[in-house]
Order: sequence, then structure tokens, then C-alpha cells
Amino acid sequence: MTTSAEIRGKLVDALKLDLVGPWPGHPFASELLPENPTRWYLTGYLVPETAPVQHRSDADAKDEVDAAGEGGGTDDGGTPDKCAAPSLLPSSMGLSVLVPAGITKLHAEVTWGDYHWEDPTKEAEEPADEGLGLKEEIKPETYEIPESSAAALQDEPRVKAGTAAPPPKGFRRSPRLELVEVVLPNADGKLVSFPVPSSGGLRLVASARPISQDSHSRLPKGTRAVCVFLVNGRPPAERAYQGNAFQAHLQVKCDAGFVPRPDLRGSDDGSRAHDWDEQVADLQYRRAFDFVSGIGCAGEPVQVPEGGTCRVVQTCWIPSAGVEFVGHLDDAALPGVELGMEALATLANVAGARAKLGKLVEHYRAWIDLQAGEVAAESGMESNRQKAAKELIRRARLAADRSWWRASSCWRLMMCAKLFAPPTVRWRDKPGSVRRRSTTPLPARWPRRRGAHSSLVSSSLICAVFTTRRTPTAS
Repeated sequence: MTTSAEIRGKLVDALKLDLVGPWPGHPFASELLPENPTRWYLTGYLVPETAPVQHRSDADAKDEVDAAGEGGGTDDGGTPDKCAAPSLLPSSMGLSVLVPAGITKLHAEVTWGDYHWEDPTKEAEEPADEGLGLKEEIKPETYEIPESSAAALQDEPRVKAGTAAPPPKGFRRSPRLELVEVVLPNADGKLVSFPVPSSGGLRLVASARPISQDSHSRLPKGTRAVCVFLVNGRPPAERAYQGNAFQAHLQVKCDAGFVPRPDLRGSDDGSRAHDWDEQVADLQYRRAFDFVSGIGCAGEPVQVPEGGTCRVVQTCWIPSAGVEFVGHLDDAALPGVELGMEALATLANVAGARAKLGKLVEHYRAWIDLQAGEVAAESGMESNRQKAAKELIRRARLAADRSWWRASSCWRLMMCAKLFAPPTVRWRDKPGSVRRRSTTPLPARWPRRRGAHSSLVSSSLICAVFTTRRTPTAS
């Protein structure tokens, strides 16, 4: 049975195939396109850095920007200043990583696709390609009107039965893959080039610089920031698409593993050290690291186990991210706790409410004790994180004490919800008649008072905040 995650994966693959093109190992790796690949795909290719402007720009994209400013006479609808120069297509992309001390080289894998015109019959001439910077002139179609439909049918060539159709013609893709060893230069920021074999002019450019230490020494001593770029240095071609590197992809490997990038904003000397939300996020995501940053495109790690070492990073033209799954009540079921609203609506007294919801607070307190034990057992935790953890545990215990009282008085709160509900409005059947309002009188022991409804809402929110549990998923 196909799951929702598999369906989403197929949709993502279809989107990548439509916008960028096939990747290594895909069934369409040697595809035959009926149209110029520069016009067939929207992104994912690198143009030669020395090509003419019409080969490195997109006239249609400039028209869309100019058209967005056209409009009205309001202040917000003013026409913005038009760009003096056309927007150029990318000629390079890269990755930025942190490498530990002692690493002298990285291993790079470069993949791309080259297209060439293919016509087995040798009858059709290859279409011209002057690039996207010049608009393609659209000529009106002309039709010859025959003297009669019968004469037109007689002029059409007849295809004999059993005759094979002519082979298709178009732009054939040739998948390419090359390995390059990148020797890391000195940490002085200077660029060093490494040619890509049998690529016609592609090259890798690397640079390195030292990284200063923070107050908590989260980065190992001797860590360097390394940038690796893939540059299209091919000479200009007669047809624009012939010099482009389509579906360009760069993968960089480090045998010792890349250094994870910590988030320094929530530390003692960080820019948001006094922001409570930043302190909580810094504590909760203290084991979540960033390993790579894309330059001119997105970057992502490859097959990194939780808390493990990342040894491979790669470029990505269409980035994606996993989202945690919020479980249904069946997934969040707790022993001895009733979470269904239909069952809770049938509560008749305080004892029934305590029997249905009393265990909820016990489970919550057990979870708090578990978190407190993990924090106490973790060694090397920074002082600002310890302070935030203790404050969160204190607030959680306070919420548990309040929730115990809320659970015991849940039945009374539900009765208050019925009593403080808006009055019922009824209408007579006859047209033109006045309306009649019907309200439920309050008992003498429950007087109406200001703020009772808001107190009920806050009490219900405190009771309901622990009714779900989040479980991770792969998609």
C-alpha cells in the first residue's frame, strides 16, 4: 500500500525533474528533449562565465520584473526604478564547510549533463540558439488554402501499412561524472583552482580561512572555514546551450568528518543572550547542528545519523526539510487517561472527572522527573543552558500542581461552560414578527461575575496543553 510519505516523495521528484532535470541514476539520465534544454529547464544549470550577455541573461525575467511595477495611481503602486543591467544567470555555485585541524585534502564529485543535437535521418537542421537574453521572434503561421478539401487529401502523402515511423530527433543528454581531489590551501583566503577532467573548461575553486574561538570553545582549536566552488569556465559556444553545464551537482567528502556549526546567538556573549525564547531554543536544539551552507544554491548533509558525524555534503537546487508529525489522540494515548471529548462530556461528578483525568498529571510529573534527570546527568552543559533548564523545570512543576487542581475541578468548569454560554436566539415562523430570546437562569450558588468566562478558558487551556504528543517522522 502506498503511504502519504511515498506520495509526497514522488511529487517532490516530479517537481525536481520538471524544473532541474534528471539526476545520476535516474531512468531519464539519457533523455531526448524535443526543445532546447535552456528553454526546457528553469534552473539547475551554469552558463560560461565569459559568454556573451545574451547567453548569460534572461530577457523574459527582466520583463516580469518591469511588469510587476506597472499599475495604479496610489502611493504603493508607483513604478520602481528599472534595472540598468540585465539579471545574469549563474556561472558558479559552491559549498561552505568547517574542517578540523590536520585535514589537508577533500574529495569532490562533480556531476552534470551535456546536450547535443541528434537527428538519425540527417534531414533536419539543428535549430539556432542565441540564448535567453534575446527574445525569440515569433513569426505568424501561414496556411495554404487548397482549392477543395478533396484536392488537399490527394496531395497528402500516404503512409503504407506496416511502415515504421521515422526515428525521433531532438537534444540528447549525456550524463557526466568526474572525481577531483581538492588539496586545501593555506588559511589566508586566497583562491586555488583545480580543473575538472574531460569537462571542457569546468573547474573547482577552493579557499580557506581561520575561525576565531568563542567563549565556550564550542569549535575545536584549529578549525578552518573552507569554500569549494564549481565554476563554468568553458569558452563561449556558437549555440548558447552547448556551453552550459546542466543539472550541475557538487558533492564534497571529508574522511575525518566536518565540524558542526553551533548557534552562538543564545550563548552568554551572543546577540540574543537576554532573550528568553532564544535561551529556550538554544537549550532544546543543543544537539542539532548545521554542517554546510550553500553559495548560489542550497546545501545539505548526506546521511547523517542523529548525533553522528557528517562526512558528505552536497549542493541542492530545490531544498527540502522534514516536519515533525503531530500524532492523533490514538498515538498520544496514556494509560488511565481519557482524552476523547465525547467521553469527557458525559462526566457527571467530580469523582468521575478525577478518575478520567487524574492520571494525566501523574504522567506529566513523571516526564518532568525524567527531563530533570537527563539534565543533571549531562556533563559539560554550559551555565546559561543549566539556568534555562532549571527555570523550565520549575515552571513545569508549577504547571503540574495547577493542573492537578484543574483536573479535580474539571466537572465544575464544564458546568460553568454551559451556564456562561451565549443565550439562544429563536425566531418565529411568521414573517414580520419580533424575535424572542431564551436564556437559562443561574442557580443561586453560582452567581454571575465578570471574568468567569476568561478564567474558564485559561483553565481549559492549561488542562489541554498536555493532551498531545509529538512523534518524529521521516518526511
